[in-house]
Amino acid sequence: MRLLAATTITFTSQRDPVTAMLSSDLLLVPCDSQGGPRIPLGSSPLTSRMTIIQDGVMQTGWVFSITQQGVSASVDTTGLVSVTGISADNGVVQVTASKEGHASLVKDLVVTKVYQGEMGESMKALTLYASQSVISYSSRGE
Repeated sequence: MRLLAATTITFTSQRDPVTAMLSSDLLLVPCDSQGGPRIPLGSSPLTSRMTIIQDGVMQTGWVFSITQQGVSASVDTTGLVSVTGISADNGVVQVTASKEGHASLVKDLVVTKVYQGEMGESMKALTLYASQSVISYSSRGE
């Protein structure tokens, strides 16, 4: 007897896995040309919220924690991450969501400074010169 065909059958769960997402993966800090934030982050923090989704439904009961590098940040019980300071040109806040019976979910929030360019001299005068234009045409409209 000869084997005419071979196949592999893969079974997958129809249930959606638990996923985490941040409302923003990147926060930009507008800075002057020296690197100082244009708006004080202490009084006006930049924020991003972590949400947990399963089967298209937002999940509750997760505990959020963070580790930070190059920034000062905090997270509340709803997953809202607030960045209140930045000490480097770029920083990262690693947000972790944990719940008993589930694997921990981790997302990175990147925070970066956006520098303003050096201020140049103000324009003092502007002179416009008009020049003759040459337009060629033919009697056939070409």
